Amino acid sequence: MSIGYRKLLERPFRRYARFDGRARRPEFWLFVLVFILVTECSWLIGFGAVLLVTGGANGYANIDASSLTSGTTITY
Repeated sequence: MSIGYRKLLERPFRRYARFDGRARRPEFWLFVLVFILVTECSWLIGFGAVLLVTGGANGYANIDASSLTSGTTITY
């Protein structure tokens, strides 16, 4: 019995609060794969946006030594 990829992705969302059964192996691994791909893509888009906004895309950050030693101390 073969289930399409769309069904494999929809089923976990429809049955997220049911604890009376288990996910099949392809259903689980396809869900994990899609979750990882979506997470990585959103992270890369966010990181790229930060680089574009801060001007750090050329490999150099706009930080000088005085801003690193501005007298900030951490006490415990």
